[in-house]
Amino acid sequence: MNSASQHDYTPEQVLDYWFDGAEQDLEQLHARSKIWYSISTERDEEIKTEFGALLQQIVTGQRQDWTETSSGVLALVLVLDQFTRQIFRKKPQAFVHDEQAIAIAYSGISHGLDQEMTVPGRLFFYHPFQHSEKLKDQEFGIHIVQNLRSVCDEQWHKYVDESLRYFEEHYEIVRRFGRFPHRNEILERRSTPEELEFLHTASRYGQ
Repeated sequence: MNSASQHDYTPEQVLDYWFDGAEQDLEQLHARSKIWYSISTERDEEIKTEFGALLQQIVTGQRQDWTETSSGVLALVLVLDQFTRQIFRKKPQAFVHDEQAIAIAYSGISHGLDQEMTVPGRLFFYHPFQHSEKLKDQEFGIHIVQNLRSVCDEQWHKYVDESLRYFEEHYEIVRRFGRFPHRNEILERRSTPEELEFLHTASRYGQ
């Protein structure tokens, strides 16, 4: 995508960039997973350059038509829940749009749009629940991933099981602390002694 096309985004451009064929191919899925869950300053800048204008369009209500299709709502969630964490890495703005992403996910699920997505697509559509600091969202995320596990083809079981484990780990952190302690420094929140101990000993998540 070049700068001249920044005002002519389509959901497919977002999905193609993010998944790059991983929605249908397990081998490609594992390759993309290494990219999704690693830190790359170069990639952060690439996303900011390619999709920064789209983020502004979304938050100013210019992409409401995307809420009507499964590809549209998935693209919205990817931008609001994933791209923001790379565009604003280690900044408070990384979390500003989480509630909007959650609202889109709940609405899309209530309208059955997630049922039209691929398994990898659905898991990313459910990611806002994993990122939420509200226990009810965490619980719902686990429930809906468990439901996906019960209906998806066997070839996807291992991948969904791995994803479910991460959902459960995020849930346990929020259940224990009522928030994600690893965000405290970025959000200028005072950590409790228990949280400090956790941060020194437990596994860390990026954002």
